[in-house]
Amino acid sequence: MYSRGIEVRVLGRDRTAQWLRVVTPDERAGWMARAALALRVPLSDLLIVDGGPLPGETAGQDPSPDGGGGLSASGSRAPSDSGIAASAADVPAIMDAPKGLAIVGVEQTFLHIAAGTRSEGVQVLRKDEQVKLLGQARGAWVRVQPFSAVVPGWVYAADLRPLPGAIPDAPAAAATLTATPAITTTPPISDVSPTPKPTPTMMVVEGVPEPEAATGAPVPPRLPVEIAVTIVEGALPPHNRAPASMRTPAETKVVVGMRVQIVTIFGDVLVEAMTPASGNLTFTRDVPADTALYVQLPALGLRMRLPQDQVQAGKVSITIAVPSAAP
Repeated sequence: MYSRGIEVRVLGRDRTAQWLRVVTPDERAGWMARAALALRVPLSDLLIVDGGPLPGETAGQDPSPDGGGGLSASGSRAPSDSGIAASAADVPAIMDAPKGLAIVGVEQTFLHIAAGTRSEGVQVLRKDEQVKLLGQARGAWVRVQPFSAVVPGWVYAADLRPLPGAIPDAPAAAATLTATPAITTTPPISDVSPTPKPTPTMMVVEGVPEPEAATGAPVPPRLPVEIAVTIVEGALPPHNRAPASMRTPAETKVVVGMRVQIVTIFGDVLVEAMTPASGNLTFTRDVPADTALYVQLPALGLRMRLPQDQVQAGKVSITIAVPSAAP
């Protein structure tokens, strides 16, 4: 029994919208009647979930009329009972799937922390949204990195469509050799010469943070970039880069102890630090001349692309305003 005023985390609703799947402050999951809760978001925004039997049902019953289980995203081809209940730590890394760029081919699908619709969902991916294939697969599920999310996750493979060509703003990958099968005519057995045994060849693949171009191609030039970041409270004029003369004292109150990261388009952290008492951070890093850099605040889930002209010039200065209650 829980008292009035206790806050619970709502995971979703059943298809009748009469019951809500919740997690209590002591980390117990269960169902509560819709009328017993005061929602902070519209009921229609909650996803349909299957987290166990509803009150009055047996464990074998499914609260969804169509028998579906788990989080659902309209248009997804993923079977509702696909996968297993798992946390991210339970999922093995299988590095044998294709890598590259893919696009969501259905109206919307869901990004999960593990392979299967029964695992916890991260966010909805809309049609035509691009994701990076990470080369990991488990059954009919593939691991991807959306450009709109900080963390990677798993998506049902049939909901995606691979795209040809290079990933935008990514370094050029090494050329891939494709073997073309040849059609030959088999001579009579009496005329067949002994086939020499092929000489085994060893190939060593090493992971590097920034792949070089194919052998013989020029290496992209690198340039040093100095990035000055200031974190303040309150709203700033457009683009968060107004001169000091245009800011009020409230707008220039600095934020101390905020983690700031400089990342690539794939979320790879190049450098990070915590804001000191002055609220100002200065990073220096050598990067490829044509790379795209982003400033990221993990605590707020915020990522912002740095001005490309300033990156090319080798000096970037940016001020970011956050809500006063954020730290």
